[in-house]
Amino acid sequence: MLIMFVRLQKSTFILKALTVLLLACLPLGAIAQKAYETELYTSTLKGKKVKLSLANGYAGASVISWYTHGKNKPILFIPESGVPNEDYVFRPEKERDPGYFILKNIQEAYNHLPRYIKGYYLSGKFSLPLKFRRI
Repeated sequence: MLIMFVRLQKSTFILKALTVLLLACLPLGAIAQKAYETELYTSTLKGKKVKLSLANGYAGASVISWYTHGKNKPILFIPESGVPNEDYVFRPEKERDPGYFILKNIQEAYNHLPRYIKGYYLSGKFSLPLKFRRI
C-alpha cells in the first residue's frame, strides 16, 4: 500500500512539473510573431539593382536596398516616418548617399498588393523615375 502511495505522489509531481514547464514555454512562441508580412519588389537605377522590401501591415518597417557596387553591401534607405502618405520618403540609413527615394501612394496595409510601385530617386538637382515590380 505504501509503494502505491509513493508511485502516485511521484507521478503527480512529474505531471505538475510538466505542466509548469509547458506554461513557462508558451509565451516564447508569441515573442517572434510579426504584425506584418514583407513582399519583395525590384527595379534598376543607373544600371544597378534596387530592392524594396514592402512591409504590408506596417509601412514603417519597409526598406529599400540599392546595390551600387555589384555584390557588396547595399546602401539601405529607411522610411522618414512610420506613417505613409502620398509621397513616402526613404532616406539613407547612414549618410553614405546624398540622395533619397520617394514612393508614390504607399499604404499602411493592402488587401491586394500592387503589381507595380512607382517612385523617384532624387539627388541634388536631378530626379530619376523608378518602377518597382513585385517578384
